[in-house]
Amino acid sequence: MRPRSPRMKAAALTAVLLLTGCATTFGQADQFFDAGNYVKAAEGYEAGLAANGEARGSARALFRLGISRAQPGDPAYDPAKARTAFERLKSAHPESSFAQQARLPLALLRDLDEADRRAKALKMELVKLRAEMERRDESAMAQSARVRALEDRVAEQESTIERLKGELDQLKRVDLGRTR
Repeated sequence: MRPRSPRMKAAALTAVLLLTGCATTFGQADQFFDAGNYVKAAEGYEAGLAANGEARGSARALFRLGISRAQPGDPAYDPAKARTAFERLKSAHPESSFAQQARLPLALLRDLDEADRRAKALKMELVKLRAEMERRDESAMAQSARVRALEDRVAEQESTIERLKGELDQLKRVDLGRTR
């Protein structure tokens, strides 16, 4: 069907230009993603998704946006934005293979958050305990043993965090191999 009025022609042209622009934005974001520039990739996917919404191609873009934002140590790292992208993907495209692939990084991000929360709680407990030790003269050896035990638990949580970050990084490398 061909647009008949000038208004319909303008609307159709605008829609085509928007879709072409989104495809270009996603294409550029893909190039940055493949090159490992996750900051630029994330910016491109976010711009394309803002313009394109939940339309065609956005399942892949949401997945790659989540992966771009889920790389600990990378300047693009933002676990909250990664979770949001993966959750949007699962909600908007539940039957997509990308939604299925998003399960693991999403679970790892949750585990990382929980490990981080536990580590912070343990560190706070350690600070309180150290302050308590300074105020009291009683049973210094028992207090020292508790401090060492807490330090060991903190080190264990930090090790868990590093392991989870490594798993996210390994997942990125696997996903890069799949999407190329």
